[in-house]
Amino acid sequence: MLRPPKFGAKSKPISAGDLTEIVSIEAETLAADGYGGRARTWAQLTRAWAKIAPIAAREAVDDGAERHVATYRVTLHRNTSITAGMRIAWGAMILDIVEAPPVPASQLFMVLVAESNPNAVPAEVPDAGEGGPVGIWGLIFPPMQEAA
Repeated sequence: MLRPPKFGAKSKPISAGDLTEIVSIEAETLAADGYGGRARTWAQLTRAWAKIAPIAAREAVDDGAERHVATYRVTLHRNTSITAGMRIAWGAMILDIVEAPPVPASQLFMVLVAESNPNAVPAEVPDAGEGGPVGIWGLIFPPMQEAA
C-alpha cells in the first residue's frame, strides 16, 4: 500500500498553491436501462483543485489486449465523501481511485492513489446553460450576458 509522503527535512509541506489542476470526482450510479435492468453510469460528485504526480507505469493485459497503466498520486483538499472505487476525470483522462486512506480531521489535504483507465468514458456533465452545475469557474467568474 502506498502511503502519503512524510513531511520532514527533505520535503516541503503542501500548500493550496500547489493544487494546479481542476478535476471532477465521479461516483458510480445505477440507472434504469429501459429493458427492466440497470446500467452503470457515472455522475459528478464534486469538482476540486488537485496536484497530480505520476508515480509508476506498467503494461497490463485485459481480455487479451495489452494496455499501458499509469499510477498517479492525487493530492486535494480533504473530502470524507471520496472513497476507493470512485474515479477522477482529469481533462480527457479518467483515473480510477484505487486507494483513499482515511484522513484525520486535523489534516487539510488528502492523498489518493489512482490508475489510468483508457477504456473509460467520461460522465456527461451539463453546463451552466442547461441548468447544471457551473463548477468552480462559474463561482469565480459568472457567465457573461450577451449585449442586447
